[in-house]
Amino acid sequence: GEFEVKHLRTAHNWCKSQVLERLRDGVSVVVNNTNTTLSEMFDYVAAVEFTPLPHRVVFARMPERNADVLAKRGLHGVPKNKIKSFVRRIEMMGTPSILRVLQAGPMRNRDLQATCQVLYVGVFFDKDTRESIAGTFLGNNP
Repeated sequence: GEFEVKHLRTAHNWCKSQVLERLRDGVSVVVNNTNTTLSEMFDYVAAVEFTPLPHRVVFARMPERNADVLAKRGLHGVPKNKIKSFVRRIEMMGTPSILRVLQAGPMRNRDLQATCQVLYVGVFFDKDTRESIAGTFLGNNP
């Protein structure tokens, strides 16, 4: 389909639900979603790190940076100026790692009515609690 920014959140949420469903089914998954910031990777990395899934996270960096080439390869008609912006953000992000992604935390909701106030809390669970949480929130019943 063609790129329409108004459908972006819906498309990303659909992709995330499909990925998490396949992970719960034990299937290997490759996902990108134009992850140009560490926070955009958080939900995927957290699902693998904090639930009893047998998967592991592998980060792959594609070498192509030319926006003209990337625009021709694209399937959704994303404008070249957007692709240039993505490339800049990826370069600014640096090398991703599980620790850096988890430290970045989840993407902020860009809802206009959302608050900018944030409360940071560290919660550390034992294995039984992690499995219980996975069962409750991800539909896994270990």
